[in-house]
Amino acid sequence: MVPHLKSGRLRAVAVTNAKRSALLPELPTVSESGVPGFESEGWHGLFAPARTLKPIVDRLYREFAAVLRAPDTAAYLLSAGAEPVGLPPDQAGMKLRNEIARWAKVVKAANMKVD
Repeated sequence: MVPHLKSGRLRAVAVTNAKRSALLPELPTVSESGVPGFESEGWHGLFAPARTLKPIVDRLYREFAAVLRAPDTAAYLLSAGAEPVGLPPDQAGMKLRNEIARWAKVVKAANMKVD
């Protein structure tokens, strides 16, 4: 999508993340554009089975974070429109719990059912 935006063939009005994109810093967020508090972002996480020992989880985090910080990996992800973050396990767990709670409210309000 970014090449189309840069060429002018496509026009974006805002990004849905809470912060502006590093790829398109001139593009405002939806929140800045008049819908305060709006945030919807795609994200990926690395998960381990429940009760995985903390030293193993910590090692997985360190190694994965190092890969995300590698210049070639970061450049590739940015070129694809993804911004590498690499949250520590406790912060990632909090993000997951917050996302579940947030979207559960949407599902309930919209009376969504699984078919």
